[in-house]
Amino acid sequence: MNKHIQKTKLTSIILLLIMLVSNAFNVQAQIIVQLGTGTGTQGTTGLTPYGTLYEDGKASYLIRKSELNALGVLSGNITSLAFNVTGVPNPALGGFTIKMAHTNVTALTGYVTASFSTVYTTASTQPSIGWATYNFSSTFAYNDVDNIVIEVCFDNSSWSGNGTVQSSPTAFTSAYGTYQDGGTGCGPGPLANAATAVANRPNMRLGYTPAGSGPGGGNPFLAPPIAAFAYDKGIDTVWVNSPYAFVN
Repeated sequence: MNKHIQKTKLTSIILLLIMLVSNAFNVQAQIIVQLGTGTGTQGTTGLTPYGTLYEDGKASYLIRKSELNALGVLSGNITSLAFNVTGVPNPALGGFTIKMAHTNVTALTGYVTASFSTVYTTASTQPSIGWATYNFSSTFAYNDVDNIVIEVCFDNSSWSGNGTVQSSPTAFTSAYGTYQDGGTGCGPGPLANAATAVANRPNMRLGYTPAGSGPGGGNPFLAPPIAAFAYDKGIDTVWVNSPYAFVN
């Protein structure tokens, strides 16, 4: 009986360890970084991402490599974008789309010519007050070499008033956009009316997963780490400070 109880306890412990490590293996070390801590408000048509005073809009935001690196963003995947909404746009934004690209441009004077990737799009959205987060359907693989440019656009058939977002000054012209009625906000070219490029950019939160997440340099890892943890890719066995081993 005692042997049976001990076996049962040992089996339970091993199963618990398997669950713990299996869950840890699936952990993506995603972090959220915030770009800009200012308390200004950006509500200018063409510069706010929610410029619904006109039917169509396309805004561009430049982020320098040095800014990303200062936040701990090196090579890896950018997985989401958020704006801190201080005034709700009206009407909702139709065809709201976010695109991203690498660029060597260091200041905006107009739109950047680059190979953009669409990372998020939705038929319609109307954010509430507070942080509005857009989880990407396709992550953006940041190369830790270039700056990045973010383009936000929408296409409506009516207008009312702009939404506003919290913003911060920058040391370079970091925001630019165009807008009009009856245009194609998410089309390839600029719209009829242009806002002057400014050194003031919406505060943003970026979701980021580092390349090779974890102390194993891309191998499975535990978070938080456990002493004497090691992963042997050759035999696919994990040891956790124990004489017992199991296969994942």
